[in-house]
Parts: sequence; C-alpha cells; structure tokens
Amino acid sequence: MSKDLAGRKRKPLSQLAVDEEENATVSRKKSRSNEDTTNNNFQRRAGTITYMVLKNFMCHSLLEVNFTNNISIIIGKNGSGKSAILTALIVGLGGKASLTNRGSSVKSFVKAGKPSGSIEIELCNEGPMAYRPNVYGKRINIIRNLSAGGGGSYRIRSENGEVISTQAREVQNVIISLNIQVDNPISTKLETLELEYRKIQSNKRESVRIMGEKEENFRNLQDEIKRLKRKIDGHKTILSLKDKKGYLHRELVWAKVRDAEEELESQMELERQITELKDQIKVQSIPQTGIKRQLEELSLQFSNKKREKQQTQTTMEAKKNDTKSLEQEIASVSENMAKVEQQKMQRTKNLANLQNKLKAMDDHLETVKNDLFQVRSDLSRKEDEEQVIRREISQVDQQISNENGNLRAIQQESGNDLLLYGKDMPAVKQMISRYRNKFQEEPRGPLGSYIKLKDKKWAVAVEGYLGAGTLGAFAVDNNKDNQLLRDIFNKVWTGRRQPQIITSKFVHQKHNVSKNLVVAPNDCVSLYHALEIDDPVVSNCIVDSSGPENILLIPNDRRAQELLSNQQYVPKNCFQGVTIKGDRYYPDPNYRTYGSQYHRAQYLQVDTKDYMGQLEQNIEGLTKKRQTVSNQLNAFIKDMREQTTKKNQLEEKVRNVIQARAQIRRQLEELQTSAEPEAQNVEYLEQELEEIKKVLYEKNS
Repeated sequence: MSKDLAGRKRKPLSQLAVDEEENATVSRKKSRSNEDTTNNNFQRRAGTITYMVLKNFMCHSLLEVNFTNNISIIIGKNGSGKSAILTALIVGLGGKASLTNRGSSVKSFVKAGKPSGSIEIELCNEGPMAYRPNVYGKRINIIRNLSAGGGGSYRIRSENGEVISTQAREVQNVIISLNIQVDNPISTKLETLELEYRKIQSNKRESVRIMGEKEENFRNLQDEIKRLKRKIDGHKTILSLKDKKGYLHRELVWAKVRDAEEELESQMELERQITELKDQIKVQSIPQTGIKRQLEELSLQFSNKKREKQQTQTTMEAKKNDTKSLEQEIASVSENMAKVEQQKMQRTKNLANLQNKLKAMDDHLETVKNDLFQVRSDLSRKEDEEQVIRREISQVDQQISNENGNLRAIQQESGNDLLLYGKDMPAVKQMISRYRNKFQEEPRGPLGSYIKLKDKKWAVAVEGYLGAGTLGAFAVDNNKDNQLLRDIFNKVWTGRRQPQIITSKFVHQKHNVSKNLVVAPNDCVSLYHALEIDDPVVSNCIVDSSGPENILLIPNDRRAQELLSNQQYVPKNCFQGVTIKGDRYYPDPNYRTYGSQYHRAQYLQVDTKDYMGQLEQNIEGLTKKRQTVSNQLNAFIKDMREQTTKKNQLEEKVRNVIQARAQIRRQLEELQTSAEPEAQNVEYLEQELEEIKKVLYEKNS
C-alpha cells in the first residue's frame, strides 16, 4: 500500500485546477472499479472508510487514498504526511481541530499559500446498520471545504452524486448512526515526545555541568587540605625553631660566662706582669733610664691593650645587645606566627559562617519566592474566577432582562403564541408579510408554530429532541430569500441570538419515509407519527434536519432499557429512543443513554398563561441565582483582599531578604578580597643571629 500512496502523492500541481465535481466523479469511479476487482473476498460493514481525497490539506497538494482492505498500513518518513491522513479523517467527519492535537482552528490545516482546501471521504453504507440507504444508496460521500479565512462548508452526496444535505448536523447524524467515533485519540503526538526528549537532554546537560562543578569543588577542597597540611608542617617547624632558640639562649649565657672568665684571666695576667716588672725594678739594679724607658713602653702597651680591650668590650656589648634584640624579635615573630595562625583559622571560620548564612538566606529566599509565586498564582486564578463570576452575573442580568421583556410583551399581547419564540417574533412575522412579494417563496417559521402534537404528553420529549433552535428556526427556499430574511432580522430582532435560517429547496409534497420509518411497539410511537404538520415544506425540513422517522418515543426508562439494551429486541429502523421525560437511549450494539436537561415544554401547545407563570418562575429563579452568585463574588473579593495583603507582605519579606543577602554577600566579598595574614620570615633573623654569634666567638678567641 505504501507504493500506491507514494505513486499518488506526487501529482503535478496543474491537476489542482481540475473542477472539484469532476475529481469527485473520477474518484468515485476509481473507488468502485477498485472495489469490483479487489474487494470481492470480504464484506464491508456500514461506516467503513473506502476512499478519501485530500486537496491543499496540510502538506498534501493532492492525495488520493483507496482503502482496499479492512486493515490498511501507512508507511512513510517523518514529515511525509502520515498524521495528516488521520487528521483529515477527524476534520472531514466533523471533528473539531482541537481533537487532532495539530491546531486550534481548521483554517490552520489549509496548505500554506493556498486560499482553500478540501477533504472528501467515502463511507460504505451497506448492511443492516446502513443510514437511510433508500436516500444515499450503498455509499455516502462527505466533502468538507476549508477556507484559509476560517470559513467552511459541507456537502453530503449519495452514491449517484446527488447532494442530499449541506448541514453539519447531517454529518453528525451519519457518524452517530454508523457508530464512527470521531473523538477517538488516533492522532500521533511525536512533537510532544520530541519536546520531552529535548527537556531530558537539557536536564542531562545541566546534571553534567553540576557534576563538573562538584568535581572542581572536590579538587579545590583537596588542594585546600594539602595547603593546610603544609601549614601544619610549618607550625611544627616553628616549634623546632623554638627549641633551637632555647638551646642558643643557653649557649649565649655560657659564652658570656666564658668571656667574663677570659677577661678576668687577662686582667690577672696583666697585673701579674706589672707585679713582675715592679719586682724586677726593685731587684735589678738597671739604670733608671733603661728601666723607665722599658716601663713607659710597657705602660704604652698596657694603655693600647686596655683601649683595645675597651673597644672589644664595646663591640661585644653591642653584639650582645644585638643578640638580645634578635632573640626578642625571634620570640616576637614566633609569638606573632601563632597569632597569625589563629587569625587565619578565624578568617576561615568567618568565611564558612558567611557562606552558610548566604546559603541559608538563599534557601529562605527561594522558599519565600515559592510562597509568593503560589499566592500570585492563586490570586491570578481568583481574578480569573472573579471575571467568570462577573460575566455570569452579567449573563444572569441579561437573562432576567430578556425574561422581563418577554413577560411584558406577552402581558401586552396575551394570547399571541408567537411570543413564545421571543418578544420580537410578531414584528418579524409582520415584516415577512409586508415583504411577501419580494420573496420567491414565503419563509416558514418559526417551525414550531407549524407543529402540533397528537398527544400532549410527548411535549417534553419532542421539544427536547428537536431543540429550541430548530423549533424557533425559519426555512427559506434559496440564498436570496435567506439574505432578505436576514435583513429583516437585523432590523427587527433585538435579542442576542437571531433565529436560525435553514436554506433548502422547497418541495410542496411530503417526503415518503415509509421505508425508513421505525416499527413502533404498541405502547410506543415514532416521533414522525407524534407530530401533526400540515405544511409539507415544514414537514420536509423537519425530516431532513432531524430524522424523526427513525426516533422512537418510549413511555418510561424501564421500557427503553428492555427495547434498546439487547440488539434482538431493537425495533427495525430505530436509531434512537426518547423517553417521555426526554432521556435519550441509543440502541445496542452501541447502547448508551444520556439524561435530559429539558424538563418543561415551552413551545408546543403551551398556553400563554402557563408560559407567563413559567417566565415569572424563571425570573424568580434567576434572581435567586444572581443573589447567590453575588454573595459568592463578595466572598471572592474578600478572599482576594486577604490574598493581596499576604502577597504584599511576602513581597516586602522578599525585598528584606534580598537586602540582607546582599549585605552578607558584600561582607563575604570583602573578607575574600582582603589580604590573608602572613607571618614574618624568621630564617633571616636566625642567619643574622648566627653571624653575630660567630663574631662573638672570634672575639672571645
């Protein structure tokens, strides 16, 4: 099948100019010819998609798909348009754009640069579940045209190509009857997976970056440990220097003792020499001149020695002072080194404390910001809810105003049943009568005014099924009459929503629905037979738009369950059952039920006095509802004020935390940028002390 799709997809753009009707005819011929040659081996059921054509839809200029088997497999590369086929099925069968996960509006599906596009889908209409086979035949062809400007239309054609309807409601009737689930989530979500994959990749990169930072911090901590170990080793060296200092101090003391002893010995030696000289003077009888000269020489030598001794003593004294100064300086430096180490430890402790405070402040700030975000989100949500409540109050006020207007109008013209369809309906009918000659066919409407019930007990069921829109609608023969009637509405109608206009060629003979008429049991009745419509145009319009011949009116829920829950008991041609309370039942094999929200008849055979009472009850109920909603709004406003106060407090708290964090950050930066305390190097002082001791030793020698 993939080869077949690929062969069809690459058609020249010139084919886009071919008339849409000719393409549809050719498509049907191809579909039927293919079915005749390849589909003889199996039986399709009603609702099977047999053929589709996409024109200017998403990435396809022209694509024909012939589903020749019960199961078809579509294969292609990413972006080749596989999902476009699934999207076309949803949109072509009346689905909303939001169901496709491909766009919010159907106009986004028109191929870029093209003014319009179309989807043609052919459905099998054979078998017991066929939808109106006498009208459509064995195939139903649905064509949905899309405009790049946002408009669009439907055409539902029979097997012979005849346009049966142009209404979206008929499409809904077809898919409901054929059990086609348009809202089935068949669209692919590869984009979502891609976004999640990108998010995971981003998270992975962030985790790798954080891991790198942690490893870098670990290496920095290892370097810091090594640096601290070196400081500890230096501290041990300082302790050894202290021991060495004590030893040098003891050596210095003993050196002083030796110096004193040597000096004493030198003085004693000089005194001994003097004594010897004096003895020699006394003993020897040497001439006085020689002795005096020798004595003078000795005295001179003694004086020189004494001066040298004094100089040596002065030098030694200076060196001793220098030694004391150096020892004191070494002691001071050693003591200062301990203080420096304490300062460094205190600085490190302060840095750690500031960093911990900064981290705690960051965590606190994050918590406060999260609280503030939650309060703001809650406040924003409450503001939206407040707007919703205000809009609801406005809508209730508008409803009260409309109901009061209807009540005043019906009080002024009591007995005029047209007022049941709106206070402006009599004026619309007068304008139609005034412009009767301008219409090719006089419009019929409101349709409900032409309908009577054979049995009034079915009023709620009939109105609930047909709906207020259909009962209040107008039928016209052509587009010109449609525009003229629309102009009348624009002039006269003061309500919010103008009545619906159904445009369809008038046929002045009632449709023959006997072939499709539901076979009703004795205690039930078909909706078609429950209605009494004299005007054939109105009758045909109701048949075309609502299909009453296939609707069975059932007296109660128990009877509806008995008839419709089991396929073998389902009456022939029954598409739907409606109970007397308006609850809807869909027959087996798609058995399901929906409760009715419609509990009181408003249009069909309703007395104006009853309608006035109903309006008064509606006004009273709306007034109570407005009071309840107003109380809810006041509670919301009070809660919002409290939330606003809390938000302001949190914002002030965030500002204070940010200021405190900035102050701590400045202190941390100042401490980090300040110079680290350093101890003075004692090696130079120790070298100088050694040199002085060496000089003292030489002097002593």
